[in-house]
Amino acid sequence: MKKKPQYAVGEGAALVRTQVLLYSEQYRRLLRWKKRTGRSMIDLIRRGIDRELSEEEARLRK
Repeated sequence: MKKKPQYAVGEGAALVRTQVLLYSEQYRRLLRWKKRTGRSMIDLIRRGIDRELSEEEARLRK
């Protein structure tokens, strides 16, 4: 019997599958960062979303 994959998620986290539509320039920039950092594309996207949300929350708190 095949085991289900285990995902490392924090408390209260949810695993969501989605598709991201990027402009070609955004995609090229992500590829450059992927090569420079050695990180996965999904990790870079997650970090970018997290950074953007943090900045927006900080603006709203002011």
